[in-house]
Amino acid sequence: MITFDKKVINQTHIHLLITHLPIVGTALGAFVLIHGIWKRNKDTLIAAYNVLIVSAIGAGIAYATGEGAEETIEHLKGISKHLIEDHEESALVSYRFNTYRRGFADWAFCNIEKYVTG
Repeated sequence: MITFDKKVINQTHIHLLITHLPIVGTALGAFVLIHGIWKRNKDTLIAAYNVLIVSAIGAGIAYATGEGAEETIEHLKGISKHLIEDHEESALVSYRFNTYRRGFADWAFCNIEKYVTG
């Protein structure tokens, strides 16, 4: 746990802070990648790769902190176990998608010269 001025940041806080990074990062990375392919610009393609990698790392962190976040909120009044389980299942699907996306980004980065030089 990280403490600042006697306030504790736990896995729930980290999960809430990081959880949208993969969503926004995937969209941004896709737009940058499309732009880089369209303009045939190596620097833009590398930037897209970096955005996708940071996004995939964020997905891993979000997935890793999800269980701790669940433990924190599952006992709160008004929280549905069913919704938590649905959220957990969709997180697993998203995590797998991010793993495949990371593989694609690695492949694209290794073949970047083909896109730039034609």
